Amino acid sequence: MLQSEPLEKRRFHRVSVDCDVVLVINDHSYQGSLVDVSLKGLMIVFDKAWSFGIGANAIVQLISADLDDQKITMHVELVRINGRHMACECISVDFKSAKRLKQLMALKHSDPELLNREFSTLIDHFDIN
Repeated sequence: MLQSEPLEKRRFHRVSVDCDVVLVINDHSYQGSLVDVSLKGLMIVFDKAWSFGIGANAIVQLISADLDDQKITMHVELVRINGRHMACECISVDFKSAKRLKQLMALKHSDPELLNREFSTLIDHFDIN
């Protein structure tokens, strides 16, 4: 009997990137570090656990030395919290930040063609202003 490979459900592949993160929610800012990022979301780790509600909207700013400290700003929804780790789904991103995110991911992504297809999907299906 042949064993089948598990199906990959992700439409956007994640990459690990060294990046500082500022999460702004309810007019308060929280510092964290990026665990990984895709064109549709990210995982953040904080120094301590926070009690934010799932489904809350926030603004995330990524600051990376790889991009000369240019900011990437994303409007996100908190989708999962596990201790100090928080998963966020991108709701919208401005075009300049989306291009910077693509540049940042290109530094770590193993398949440039796949990244280009994912970026096209992001532009076609998500709120990029």
